[in-house]
Amino acid sequence: MKIVRGVASTKLQLDTVKILETNVDDVSGEVLGNMIEKIMVHGAKDVTISSAITKKGRPTNLVSVICDSDTMNSIMDLLVTETGTLGVRVRTSERYIVPRAVKTLSVNIQGQSFDVRYKTRDLNNGSHFKIESDDIKEISGVLSISFKETEELLNQEIREKL
Repeated sequence: MKIVRGVASTKLQLDTVKILETNVDDVSGEVLGNMIEKIMVHGAKDVTISSAITKKGRPTNLVSVICDSDTMNSIMDLLVTETGTLGVRVRTSERYIVPRAVKTLSVNIQGQSFDVRYKTRDLNNGSHFKIESDDIKEISGVLSISFKETEELLNQEIREKL
């Protein structure tokens, strides 16, 4: 047996997750969209739906969910209930993630004050931030301007304050 001792060469954090997958071929886009929202509320880290072709040339949707062990069972139940699928594949996977934090900052746009959540990450001596899209959407509605314009204004405000 060989034991190696050393220092980790990456700032990335190791994370163990469950990946749930199922193929559905008779479910509408509206049902899938609603299902995504429900799965995210139940604690999924991510949901992806990909188009594919299965046996006999049948079109299908591959639903992939990344979640923790503690949310896996409730999310599997949702997959079965919402799609009518007859089975869910489960596997454990390791992934490396960039350390990040969610912060809140008060900004003033067009004379109105808003609290904006954004994620920050530090990697390789460079920092980066990304505003939570739900906040952009909400502020866009309040100001009656486009999502894109709102995002640009918020980015400018945050950059000036950081």
